[in-house]
Amino acid sequence: MQNPPEHRPWKNLLAVAGLLTTLYILAAGPALAFADTHPRYASPVYRFYSPVAWLQYKTPLGGPIEAYVRFWLHIFRKP
Repeated sequence: MQNPPEHRPWKNLLAVAGLLTTLYILAAGPALAFADTHPRYASPVYRFYSPVAWLQYKTPLGGPIEAYVRFWLHIFRKP
């Protein structure tokens, strides 16, 4: 007889947390570009994405994050 597979809810929770964190970071590019082109919304957007700014300035992820945001700025600023 085979043993039933173990159910480990913490694995699912960890996967969901990782997915949400990834989506949050990826959403920062378009959101910050939008805030740059619409100054009225800049303050709340910058406040909401301040952890991404911390990652940019305090970790080795700074270069890739900056390039990603610049990519979105280029898209939003097209005539």
